[in-house]
Amino acid sequence: GGEGGSEGGGGRVGGSAAKWAAPQWQQALAQVGLHELWYQPGFPKSFNVHLLSYNLNILPWGARLAAGAGHDHSSERLQEFISRPELNTLDVLLLQEVFKTPLLRGLLCQQAWLRRQLSERGFVHQVVMPFRPGVLSWTDSGLVIASKLPIVDWGVQRFSRGMHIDAGAAKGILHAKLQVGSRQLFVFNTHLQASHSGGGG
Repeated sequence: GGEGGSEGGGGRVGGSAAKWAAPQWQQALAQVGLHELWYQPGFPKSFNVHLLSYNLNILPWGARLAAGAGHDHSSERLQEFISRPELNTLDVLLLQEVFKTPLLRGLLCQQAWLRRQLSERGFVHQVVMPFRPGVLSWTDSGLVIASKLPIVDWGVQRFSRGMHIDAGAAKGILHAKLQVGSRQLFVFNTHLQASHSGGGG
């Protein structure tokens, strides 16, 4: 009988080994330099990390007036969030819509205030997307990764400009590589177009 297919790579074609092509998900990781996301044999496949992804709906100072109802009481929301006892049980926070207020940051920027509060609660490893304010970009992505675990590397992938009120935000994907004992964990944080805002309806 003919020779059967080899495990994971297909059978032989015309007596020579067929060239094995990596799955599309592995090719996609390779294109952005994230080869390390591939599973490494010999390491345990499971470990415990407690993670929360949460949208706090904190717009930059001044933008809340343009956004309309539903974006007020931001200070109360932040106070309630940092007072939650559940924060003590968490290792990593992926936060969305915690937008930076570039002007008068020491007085008006709630992102800066929240980051200080989280640091006092053990989330001392933090990354945000770099941002330079301009005429068309008046706030950052609103993304924050805060971790009790060490962040050994991080990066960003920026989106094209959004629409309506989102056009002023430098949105994208923020990712970080965390050290979890002898293992490393990749986490990704993003927030897409908020089509409910502005003239988009």
